[in-house]
Amino acid sequence: MIAFVRIPAAAWGAFCAVALFIITSAACVFAAEPVVIDESFNSAAIGRNLEILIDADRRYTIDEVSLPNSACGFSPSDSDHPNFGYMRGAVWARFTLDNRTAEAFDLLLELPQPFVDHVEFYTFQGGSAQVVRTGDMHPFDSRPVRHRNFVFPVRQGPGTASYYLRLETTSTLSLMLYLWTIRSFTEHEEVENSVLWAFYGIMIAMLLYNLLIFFSVRDRSYLYYVFFVGTLLAYTLTFNGVSFKYLWPANVWWANVSLSVFVNLLGASFYLFARSFLNTDTTMPLLDRLLLALAGVSVINVLLALTLPPGKADGLATYTSIAGIVVITAVVFVSLKKRVSGARIYLLAWLVYVIGASVAILRALTILPSNFLTHYSIHMGAALQVILFSSGLAERINSARAGGLQALEALAESEEKYRQLIENATEAIFITRDFRVVFANARTFEFVGRRPEELIDVPYLDYIHPDDREVMRDRFLRRIAGEDLPNEHEFRLLDSDGSVRWMRVSAMLVSWQGRPAILNFMNDITGRKKSEGIVAASLKEKELLLKEIHHRVKNNMQILSSLLNLQMRTMNDDTVRDILMESQNRIRSMSLIHEKIYKSENFLGVDFSDYIGKLARSLIHSYSGVQGVVLLDVKVEEVFLGIDTAIPCGLIVNELLTNCFKHAFPDGRRGEVVIRFNGMERENPEGALYTLSVRDTGIGIGGAVDTETPSTLGLQLVKTLVGQLHGELVIHSRAGEGTEFVVSFRSPVLYRQET
Repeated sequence: MIAFVRIPAAAWGAFCAVALFIITSAACVFAAEPVVIDESFNSAAIGRNLEILIDADRRYTIDEVSLPNSACGFSPSDSDHPNFGYMRGAVWARFTLDNRTAEAFDLLLELPQPFVDHVEFYTFQGGSAQVVRTGDMHPFDSRPVRHRNFVFPVRQGPGTASYYLRLETTSTLSLMLYLWTIRSFTEHEEVENSVLWAFYGIMIAMLLYNLLIFFSVRDRSYLYYVFFVGTLLAYTLTFNGVSFKYLWPANVWWANVSLSVFVNLLGASFYLFARSFLNTDTTMPLLDRLLLALAGVSVINVLLALTLPPGKADGLATYTSIAGIVVITAVVFVSLKKRVSGARIYLLAWLVYVIGASVAILRALTILPSNFLTHYSIHMGAALQVILFSSGLAERINSARAGGLQALEALAESEEKYRQLIENATEAIFITRDFRVVFANARTFEFVGRRPEELIDVPYLDYIHPDDREVMRDRFLRRIAGEDLPNEHEFRLLDSDGSVRWMRVSAMLVSWQGRPAILNFMNDITGRKKSEGIVAASLKEKELLLKEIHHRVKNNMQILSSLLNLQMRTMNDDTVRDILMESQNRIRSMSLIHEKIYKSENFLGVDFSDYIGKLARSLIHSYSGVQGVVLLDVKVEEVFLGIDTAIPCGLIVNELLTNCFKHAFPDGRRGEVVIRFNGMERENPEGALYTLSVRDTGIGIGGAVDTETPSTLGLQLVKTLVGQLHGELVIHSRAGEGTEFVVSFRSPVLYRQET
């Protein structure tokens, strides 16, 4: 057992004092170096001279963090620009100035991050803390220096002094702290203001120039471009702190949400401009829908930024931006692959901006040195991107103008030919682009039944029958995308009076004013469709007539069969009765074929597998002596035979089965009759080779069978029928083991169900 010993209070206090001294001493060993001020001092980035304290619960005060024993809570910075990401707590930063001169220095401390909610700068005079409170949650006039960034005056006398910063924000936090002399800060500002205002001047010039072009040419791409440049200008003015200084210095709420609003509007404008510039709606429909979705999500982010507390909607905006980068990259590569007009210059503009942004990120991570090019790389990239986009739009206009001039020259050279071939053509000739008719000849207006102002540059899908609109839309998109489709197709057109007219159109992909379009040649086939309806009705009438004929033939044969049956009842001579029954069976076999035909939708042939099964069952029923004694095994491949083949083949089956039932099983002998019918060599142009086999297990035929000069009427009839089929008859028989009749012939393949 362990015994717990009570330690005296005095001893415990001494122990704690020693421990605290050791810990404090260790912390001081690793304390950050002070910023040395001497005669050569000009400016310095003091990130590595900072000591950082994370106040996650926002509970520390200046009195607590400035006590000597609080040094254990601070950690030296290991970065020129300490980055804390999204920081929900507070961050304390401490640095020490060591003035090694005999005079006081007037310095400026700059925090070039305009979007920190609360900034508190503490100095000590006479042992008491003096504080300056500012931030973007405070009016602009709260800043000790009226500058777009947070700038604090510092007067450092000879010797050392410590200074404290407390920062709290809902956005990302990065401690990019610079210490300047007043002269160096003034020189730095002159350079930076020159660069920034040059950048703003380029933005404004591009915006106004392209806005005037839009009013001149009415091309929507210019409107989206102006929207993009305007939001980019608003975003950079806000991001650099200029908007808060000059536009809304007292509106704290808008100062906190404006950056999120403008960055999302910038995203929406960029996606819409990409759609219009690269014609994604016609060249890549799937990616076009993704761009529209991203633009919609960006607008939703704007609404969230206006309604939620500051910083709450930044997460969704970040994910939207990442998705946007992926989709835009895919759009650029697909555009290059499909050789979309303007794709190369768009890629160049995109790469310029990406390179500029990447350089700025690498500078912030201290991977690249901080100089003029790296410091302003994102501004230069954005400016070059805007200029390249504007030149790309200008190239489109010039191309369109050049195409227009060439068209006018060609028209002037062949005006008479044009009028003869186009205006006086019997076909409707028109060009469609973006689901609108951009050109049409006079015949087109006649066919459609509408005036030019009702057809030109209006959505033409409204004039197509509702059942055909989706098909026409799909064909247009697939053809514009370069897919190989049949040139001709038919559709229904709604006339101005609401009536329906049938049209046949031949379409091909062309270029119209530098963009993909569809050239159409259309004819009115309403009359032909009516004639086809009449012909279809006539064919239907003839089908009914044929069915009636086959039905009547079948009925007449049944009448004959019934007459023979009545005649048999009056006969006492068994020989005569057998002859009449055989004749009746032959009539029934032919009647069954006509029945199959008139009940079928196909008049070309008979389903022979079903026919043989029904015929065999009917015959075995006729011979009562074999019922229940002789078994039937019928396996026939599902096939259609023409009527000229089916009738003799059916009669052959009738004769062979009759022979089996009469002679193969005398005196109640039990056995089996096997029927097989199959086809081979179906691809042979002369027709498939069919084999009919009728085999019994009866008494067999004694001696050889002469198939050339058969002695019985049944065999003579079979030989004659086989000759009609141009086939071959083979007989295999052995006494006591049964007989097999094999008939082979060729016939065209009408139908076969695959298994």
